[in-house]
Amino acid sequence: MFEDMGFNLARKEKRGKLKFDLLPRKNKREGAFCLNVDPKKDVRILANLTPSIDGFRTLAHELGHAVYNFGVSTFLPIFSKIPKNDVTEGVAVFFETLINKEGCYIKQLPKKDVEEFKKQGINYPINSSFFLN
Repeated sequence: MFEDMGFNLARKEKRGKLKFDLLPRKNKREGAFCLNVDPKKDVRILANLTPSIDGFRTLAHELGHAVYNFGVSTFLPIFSKIPKNDVTEGVAVFFETLINKEGCYIKQLPKKDVEEFKKQGINYPINSSFFLN
């Protein structure tokens, strides 16, 4: 999904620029967020994803923040690199909203998975490769 739009997040993950902590575990912080440690060099996503449409949307939303963070110019003064909340939320919500469109996942996933999704209703398996490839 992201690569189709020109955002190669898989390459950033392979180069260690995008890091994930996605699965729930004991004593882990609740919620989800994207942390911009160093623009274009170190972006991290923490979440507690479940195999549901909400987990799918959460991952898309946080990856939207990552897209924004990787797009910040390294030539800006340090305080100009701080994410502008209204803009970064707009980008994140855009990607989250794409999950609501059936054609989005039909285009990206194997046909057998799409059929299984339709049978299950809202219970979608979490698969980060959907977003990264």
